[in-house]
Order: sequence, then structure tokens, then C-alpha cells
Amino acid sequence: MILASRALAILYSFLEYNCNKTAPFILPVNICHTVHWCFIKAGIPVIFCDLEPTHLCIDLEKAENILRHTPCQGLLFNHTYGTDYYPEEKLHKIRASKGKLFIIDDRCLCVPNFNHLSFHAAIADLTIFSTGYAKHVDLGYGGIGFVSDRVSWEKIVFLPYCKEDEAWLEKRRKDKLPIAKEDIQTKRWLHSSDDFEKNTYLEKIAETLPGTNQHKQQLNEIYREQLDPRISKLPEEFNSWRYNLWVSKQKELLQVIFTNGLFASAHYEINSALHQDFPVASHLAAGIVNLFNDKYFTVEKAQKCVQVINEFFASNQ
Repeated sequence: MILASRALAILYSFLEYNCNKTAPFILPVNICHTVHWCFIKAGIPVIFCDLEPTHLCIDLEKAENILRHTPCQGLLFNHTYGTDYYPEEKLHKIRASKGKLFIIDDRCLCVPNFNHLSFHAAIADLTIFSTGYAKHVDLGYGGIGFVSDRVSWEKIVFLPYCKEDEAWLEKRRKDKLPIAKEDIQTKRWLHSSDDFEKNTYLEKIAETLPGTNQHKQQLNEIYREQLDPRISKLPEEFNSWRYNLWVSKQKELLQVIFTNGLFASAHYEINSALHQDFPVASHLAAGIVNLFNDKYFTVEKAQKCVQVINEFFASNQ
């Protein structure tokens, strides 16, 4: 078990120890931007792949098509909105057909569960969980990783960190301003360290998880039972991290929610600079609304949010 300041520190260190700087990695196009930045910082090219429409995870048939035409060194599988879906057999077959292919299992939005990691590590070369801000268990810091015996590992690669650098990059991203690859590679945005209190870290996760799950279930029940049944909701497997709707007027609804002093989000948008066609991910990004169910969102806020959404829906029929 590897513990670090954040999950990205484990990912970055894995890339540095194991990957070359020439062959690309296949990433799902809805991956968190900081994961993409991590590959850029490590100097590893990437190829983006669309999602499949049922489980909303990377489309492995399209990934196989990429592999048939391009010599890639790895594939990252992430769990969209924290779904537990994980096609072990399919990933085994893909690896077997390619000989050597790194597989990373990004579970940063999933419920932290370390009971079967020996099984998952047998499939993935790296499995990562996160307890950073806005993750299922939010401690505000921390990541956990597991590596297989097929890969190299020494220790977390230390990188100097500057919060002003990170804030500068994030502001440019939010303002939709161009970000040079050189800035991602040279600025000190990635806090990569294992210098934190490890002895109590796992205990904090274990102590926090039951209350977190109870709170999420309470707010999810409000959304599930009180939202207008005509509003499209994602299946329950996608609603542990946040409660997810798909609406035709996403931006308008978000604006109304914000105007009423509440919060919601629309993760994950597709980078328009890619200039490629990703129909499933684009459709999802155009309509998804993530309703909060974390410790920062109270029962009262959830009930008010339901009222605002129902009124918006009724007035836009």
C-alpha cells in the first residue's frame, strides 16, 4: 500500500518509474483535467477515447481499435461518477493481445474500499484512490495506491509545490484561456510528497466513511423521492459520488441554482481544443448536472435545490 499527499503524486511517480516518453497512453476523454496534466508533466503523450453509452466508462472496443493502429504503452480506466463497473475479463484480453500494456485503474471518485485490492492489483498495474477535496471521503488531502509486482516502484517522487502556481493554472482553465504545455510541465502545481501523518490516515478514512455514506444516502433519497419524476436521472450506480441528472437546458438550470444561493456542477466537460468527435462523452457533458450530497451540503439545501429544480422544470415544459 502506497500513501501520498494526493493520488496524483502516486500516478506521477508511477509514470516516472515505468513509462517512456514516446509511446502514448490511452485516456478516457472525460478524465479529470489534473490527470491529463499529470501525463503532460511526466512528458507522456496521450490519445483520448470516447465512452461507451451504458456504463459511461472508456469504450474498450474503440480503445482496441486505437491499439490496432498505434503502438501504445498503456490504458487508463476510470470510474465515471464513481461507478463500480470494472470489466476485468475484457481488460485481461486486451493486455494478453498486446503483450505488455500498462493498465491504470483510477478509482478516485469511488467509495474507498481496500478489501479486494489484491484482486484488482492482479489486473491493474496501478490502482489509485483519493480522499482529497470533493471526493467520496473528503479529508482534504491524501491518496492511496497499489502496484502490481509486474512494475517498478521505489518511493513517491518529491516535487516542490507552490499554491500560487496551481491557482494560476486553475484560473486560466476556468476562464477557458489557453494553457501552454510548458506551463503545465514547469509550474509547481502538483503536490507530490509522502510527508504527512500516515499512522492515523487510514483510521480517519474508516471513521469518516460510515457518516459520509449515511449523509449521502439521506440527500440522495431527497433527490430520488422529491424531484419531478419526469426529470431524467442517471441509474443508481452513478449516484454515490454525487446525484446526477441529465437535462436539456443544463447551463440555464445551473444558473438558476446559483442564483438561489445553491451549488451544483457539470463534470466533466470535453476539452473543445481536441477538435475530435466524442459523441457519447459530448452528449453526457452537454446535459449532466451533478447535485451535491457531500458534507458541505445540508438537508435543507438539498430540499431547496429540489424546489428550485422542480420549478425550473415546470416552467420550461
